[in-house]
Amino acid sequence: MGLLPKMKEPHIGENLIKQKDFYHTIAEASFAGIYVVQDGRFSYLNRNAASYAGYTPIELVGRDAFSIVHHEDRDLVNKLAREMLKGLRTEPYEFRIITKGWQTHWIMETVTAITYQGKPAILGNSMDVTEKKQAEETRREVEKRLADMINFLPDATLAIDHDGKVIAWNQAIAEMTGIGQEDMLGKGDYEYAIPFYGERCPILIDLIMSDDPKTISKYAVIRKEGTCLIAEPVNPNKVRGREVFLWGKASPLFGTRGNVVGAIESIRDVTDIKKTEQALRASEGNYRQIFEHSLEGMFQSSPEGRFIRVNPTMAKMCGFASPEEMIAAITDMARQHYVYPEDREYFKETMKRQGFIEDFEHATYRKDGSVFWISVSAREVIDNLGRFLYYEGNHIDITDRKMAQDALKASEERYRTIIENIGDGYYEVDLKGAIQFVNDACASISGIPRHKLMGMSFRDFALEEDEGELYNVFHSVLMTGKPAKGLVTCIKRPDGKEQYAEISVSLIKDSKSNPTGFMGIIHDVTDRKKAEETIQWMAYHDALTGLPNRILFHDRLVLALSQAKRNNEQLAVMMLDLDKFKEINDSYGHYMGDCILCAFVERIKKQLREGDTVARTGGDEFMTLLPGIHRVGDVEKLGAKIIAALQAPVEAGEQSFTIGASIGIALYPRDGEDFDTLVNKADTAMYQAKNHGGNTSVVYDDGSNNPKNS
Repeated sequence: MGLLPKMKEPHIGENLIKQKDFYHTIAEASFAGIYVVQDGRFSYLNRNAASYAGYTPIELVGRDAFSIVHHEDRDLVNKLAREMLKGLRTEPYEFRIITKGWQTHWIMETVTAITYQGKPAILGNSMDVTEKKQAEETRREVEKRLADMINFLPDATLAIDHDGKVIAWNQAIAEMTGIGQEDMLGKGDYEYAIPFYGERCPILIDLIMSDDPKTISKYAVIRKEGTCLIAEPVNPNKVRGREVFLWGKASPLFGTRGNVVGAIESIRDVTDIKKTEQALRASEGNYRQIFEHSLEGMFQSSPEGRFIRVNPTMAKMCGFASPEEMIAAITDMARQHYVYPEDREYFKETMKRQGFIEDFEHATYRKDGSVFWISVSAREVIDNLGRFLYYEGNHIDITDRKMAQDALKASEERYRTIIENIGDGYYEVDLKGAIQFVNDACASISGIPRHKLMGMSFRDFALEEDEGELYNVFHSVLMTGKPAKGLVTCIKRPDGKEQYAEISVSLIKDSKSNPTGFMGIIHDVTDRKKAEETIQWMAYHDALTGLPNRILFHDRLVLALSQAKRNNEQLAVMMLDLDKFKEINDSYGHYMGDCILCAFVERIKKQLREGDTVARTGGDEFMTLLPGIHRVGDVEKLGAKIIAALQAPVEAGEQSFTIGASIGIALYPRDGEDFDTLVNKADTAMYQAKNHGGNTSVVYDDGSNNPKNS
């Protein structure tokens, strides 16, 4: 089997056979998926094309080409393929397929029209791009998480790429500068400096890329910590017409190869701190008021480890009756104040290195020996000659916050997936399938109390016919380590309630990456399944009467014609129209008309045999399929029975109605051998019945004989 171009010669010679083999070899050796579709079905697939869906070529040849396309993508694929075949599109298109294992894969393909084995066909060239799509989705999620993290940082933050263009401008910096993200993202040429300096010029973030003495001179203090730069400006900046002192911290952004691809800077408004420092230096009296009455613990301490001053809040926080008692009691802060002496050394080293410390958290002793947590922000105090005098700062009791953080950290790993999928069932099973943990939602879905689920096997509430598929999914996850999702199965509940669930499976590993079990999400899709079944039923049935509609009647008639031809039998198509039914609708309303219509449908159904089909194809129009007809007279008798059955009055409300019917009958194979021919001729016979005054049936006649009335 090969991919052959259309040949001018009608005969197949030796060269053509060789050419067939040549194209077949090319197709089979191709790294791409190659397939041929004729009349909507696969005529040929190479190994790659079939393997994308988890099949062999033999399994797919002859199948509907759309049977493996994801149902949500079928219309799009049909549209794009037609555009490409008409020359309106040249770019490949992507869509989803459903594999043999009910997994979703992404395919990229192009199609072209060819002649294959002397008939028109479509040649498809495809590639499995699932991994690329997953990588793109992962990248988008990572970028979104990073963008969200930056956007919600409390400090004003911006980031630039290697070309100096703004790639991040968070909400805090937008509020600080009055310039929104939409007006700054993508801008370069130092435009991000304008809100702070009133002109385009390099700032701290640019020093990450290259040293510039002029830029460095803008800052009173600039220090380097590893790859980070920390700085304060010489003079206040004028931002939105207000003079502010800004503290900045910049660091490089690294690419996957460790190369610098940009930089990020956080800017903090320290104007209030600066003003406080100036006020403290200007007025010792004011400072004392602040110190003594602050709601935060405040202190001054020496490098040797003694408190010089503490305010009442600080003393009370540490369990002392007065500042004086605390100062006298603590003579060695490393042993008496710090729970971990190394924290004291870190404090001193940081102060020596940068002159200040912010939000330094450590455990502290109270007077009674109990432990609590504080956050310390402090600075070195320097005299007018630049000599170091002491440390000065504040303490904030963060014990409640630390306890909450510790509790959250202890349970974070187990409940992370549950929190992210709140409302769905979450489970954990060991490698043998025994349940180790479930949440309440999982118990609700299974209909089994949570405590009784512990130790049960998945097989205990899986239907027997689904056990094999469940085992295969879990086994595949165990062997490959790749999560599985989208498996829809029916759950066996003890109350017998019909319950459908969509299950995802991931592998649980220990610290050494050895598999220890499985975990996943169980999503209740019962309503979705029932809705799908309802929609499927409505697509083929009449909503009022419950009878098959024209689409389903067409399918059944086509099938019956095939069986009749194979068995050399006759069948009849009967077209029935209720006489003067429209007058009832117009006079008494559609509700009354619907009631009468349903009553007549029940009468018609009672006259039919098991295996006959009656369908509603219009407002008051019905078609009936009668297979296995031996004589024309049998059909004529049935038409007469139906007309007689409809003669009896129908009581609806306080009214009584009598309606006749006009019936047209066509026979296979005498009057036609296909759907359209038989239906048209039955319709013609029905109108002949109406022309005869209605309330009668007519068997179609081609003109050689008069139509028969009954």
